[in-house]
Amino acid sequence: MNSTLKVGVSAISKNISPFNIYSCDYEICRALFPPLFKMSKEGHLLPNIIEQWEINDCDNEYLLVLRKDIYFHNGRKALARDIEFSLCRGMMKGARSTFSELLSDIEGYEEVSQTNKYVPNMCSGIKVIDDYRLKIKLKHLNLLFLKYFTRSALSIVPREEFLENDLWVWKDNPIGVGAYCYESLSEDSKVLTLKKNEDYLEERIDSFDKLQFVVYTDVSQVDLLAEVENQTENEFDILKSPISVTIAIEYFVLHDKDKMWKELRSLINLALNKEDILSSIPKTERSIYSPAHSFLPETILDVPNHEEELINFNFQAAKENYLLKWGYIPQLSIIVYNNYSEHSHLRKMQNKLYHLLSAKGFDVVKTELSSLHESLLDTQQHILVSSSSFNYNDPEDLSLFFSSDKEIYRANTGTLMNIRGLLKDAKKEINMNKRNKMYRKVEELVIENSLVFPIALTYESYLFRKSKMDGKSFFDQFYQPAYEYIKPLTLETM
Repeated sequence: MNSTLKVGVSAISKNISPFNIYSCDYEICRALFPPLFKMSKEGHLLPNIIEQWEINDCDNEYLLVLRKDIYFHNGRKALARDIEFSLCRGMMKGARSTFSELLSDIEGYEEVSQTNKYVPNMCSGIKVIDDYRLKIKLKHLNLLFLKYFTRSALSIVPREEFLENDLWVWKDNPIGVGAYCYESLSEDSKVLTLKKNEDYLEERIDSFDKLQFVVYTDVSQVDLLAEVENQTENEFDILKSPISVTIAIEYFVLHDKDKMWKELRSLINLALNKEDILSSIPKTERSIYSPAHSFLPETILDVPNHEEELINFNFQAAKENYLLKWGYIPQLSIIVYNNYSEHSHLRKMQNKLYHLLSAKGFDVVKTELSSLHESLLDTQQHILVSSSSFNYNDPEDLSLFFSSDKEIYRANTGTLMNIRGLLKDAKKEINMNKRNKMYRKVEELVIENSLVFPIALTYESYLFRKSKMDGKSFFDQFYQPAYEYIKPLTLETM
């Protein structure tokens, strides 16, 4: 059976590769670049590219054993030195800071992060033992370390397929070891076709022969969408992922001296009503959202509800007091993140936020970004409506949130340094009650400094064509979606 699944995306990156992916790339990345480990629905680590692993008694050294039947899409067998190269590349200049930070506990990270030229054995904390074994040594204890590698964004790539002088540009096409490999890209870069990789671990006979990633303008063009949007046809159904997320407003922090900006963020929060923001979503689709009072995972109990703290404050009076104290209100900049499609709920919320704040008398503009580390005017307060998987892959893991000082929280205020220190300590804490106590302290600092304004709890969800695929098979085996397990529907199975 010759079968093709069409997957809707907002854009197609020609140089997509691990450690350099954005929101629009996630689905393509999952097909091309499998993670080193899988995670069970219960949150347990499972073998994938790595078949065995050992951890020393001090929990700071890892022995990883690569499977012997892994091949890159160019036909070459994957070896331990490819893992070493891929991790060093992930530490270097050019890697997206969100993912590079995940490797920052490896011994020798600082030295490698200062260069963009790879040489074998350049990282003191990574030692290749033989073709299939390597050791990784951490300078700081991190009990969550291996779970980071359940992300496709930390997968492996072959050195020979990149330009000699630029490790972020492919010589030709993206090459990974995933279930699907590159076949073609349309001239207008709107349709990327991947074909089944017959060498992928064990062949999935009942999966789709081809995947087409389509920059779509209408839902009728595709069979699967990684975001729920306005449903105009009954042919589609919503598939709920096990991955829960928080929809929140995040405020860029660009100034080390933050007092005026902190008070501005508090003023903006007073001007907002969560229901007004959610009203941008059609009522038929609003059921996937529930009110959020915190950005912390639901597994961390006893999180206080801070809503009442805002009710007794009058926005207009607060605005007048702000003007008396500071003399002016800086311009607000709503970040329009291009990695979210124009049809998505997040784009609708971004537009709604713009109109709500304009109606409150703020001077508001829109700023388009394709990545969160682009240069921004420090005379503006930049605001992002984000879908943040703070608890992605591990309900207790918040270590990604404020870890990077290159994207949203760029400044080094006392509060941000305190938060980063708490999260670093939490990674080392084996006692869950103590770890959660640290997270609640982070929550307290975030609320006190108006860094995040939670809007709603939801979950990663997919819109899928009921006549084309078995939706449940997408998450049939693991916590994360897996294209190699999607079952096409035929007349016999319908």
